[in-house]
Amino acid sequence: MKFEKYLKWWYAPILGTMIWGILSLKIGMIELSVNQIMHPALFYPVTLIGILFCLCLAEGIKKVRPFCKMFATIGKNSYHIMALHFLAFKCVDLVAVRIFKDGNDVLGKFTVSYENLWWIYYIAGIAIPIAVIYALKYIRNKLSKLN
Repeated sequence: MKFEKYLKWWYAPILGTMIWGILSLKIGMIELSVNQIMHPALFYPVTLIGILFCLCLAEGIKKVRPFCKMFATIGKNSYHIMALHFLAFKCVDLVAVRIFKDGNDVLGKFTVSYENLWWIYYIAGIAIPIAVIYALKYIRNKLSKLN
């Protein structure tokens, strides 16, 4: 609580720019899943800046009610999002194959078939699982009222 009073939402763009600047130096990336850590002297400062960035960004999100509600919904449904996001990606792939008239062999690519549609995958990977969960809850509530 004592530390929180020093966190300001407007620090987030500054800290984000710092992270971007350091990572754009091309001295390496931080990818813990493959044990790839940038220069050891920069790992801890970048990690600390990243944590502060997230905390300051959260302060900004708390001030904007629609964003606050959106992120709260995403947080409450994160388990379902993690469980269903690959299915959402493949739904986007199916639609994209129909639009671009590509063959179905494109669908076999893992995880996504069209890298240039990354922003659609981001949105669909969150929105589709949440829509599925809300639809299932709605159906369950309607069925429980019938009994």
